[in-house]
Amino acid sequence: SRPFDLKGILGAWNFALFLFSLVGSIRTLPYTCFLLSNFNLKDQICINPINFGDGSTGLWLLLFVLSKWIEFGDTIFIILRKRKLIFLHWYHHVTVFFISFYGWIHGHPGLYFATINYMVHTIMYFYFAYVAFGFTLPRWFKPHYITVAQITQMVIGTFLTCLQVRYKVAYPDTCWVDWKSLTYVGMIYVTYLYLFVHFMIVKHFTSSILQREKLSKTN
Repeated sequence: SRPFDLKGILGAWNFALFLFSLVGSIRTLPYTCFLLSNFNLKDQICINPINFGDGSTGLWLLLFVLSKWIEFGDTIFIILRKRKLIFLHWYHHVTVFFISFYGWIHGHPGLYFATINYMVHTIMYFYFAYVAFGFTLPRWFKPHYITVAQITQMVIGTFLTCLQVRYKVAYPDTCWVDWKSLTYVGMIYVTYLYLFVHFMIVKHFTSSILQREKLSKTN
């Protein structure tokens, strides 16, 4: 069967997720900045996550978790359009879904992780919507900027997880995060970092080098 076109629907889908991520960033970033400016690293890492459950921050953390169900729609679009479903895509969606719900159920909603993810998704889904609607990208913008933003997110996530491990070892009785959560998050972020860096090298660097070599041979 032929692949479905779905460009208009795909554009609307990505634009809706862009708006959702933008509002999520706006609603979670202020409290994140409040913690960064008023508490030391140890207190930020070890704070009782019950403090995130009130007001708009708690609501948008819950919506962040629930949105991981919705983001499986990205995979459905890939299948319907008969595009290649790479390992990084489905692994990322499945594991983010798992760790988000696990963290929420066990009282570790991951404010910093959610805030950064909201911000990266704001950029990513705007780009996807822009392309799906058929607009021409500015010359200064390169698609690999999105991958750079994702890698930056994974570097920050890995760094924060290492800090959590450090403070959990130093203050086992007052640091609220549990070892099982740290193990899951640590394993996931390390694999994310590897996979996104690998994708960056293969997709953007290696392919561009091969294209230049091909052009030089034809000329």
